[in-house]
Amino acid sequence: MPDGAKPHVIRNLIEEDIEEIATRIKLRAEIWKLHVGFLKAGALSISQEAPVAQPARSTKTSRQS
Repeated sequence: MPDGAKPHVIRNLIEEDIEEIATRIKLRAEIWKLHVGFLKAGALSISQEAPVAQPARSTKTSRQS
């Protein structure tokens, strides 16, 4: 909405709409979180799972007297 007096006029966001550097940085950080945030959640869920049981080794030797 480029003009508050004309709320019915809607257009796509253009580069000049965001002037403050801090706002641009915040937006880019949020975009990054959207793209990779699920990876952190997945890694946490995997690390909290029960460890996989390893097959037990046989204590018998192949050479018996």
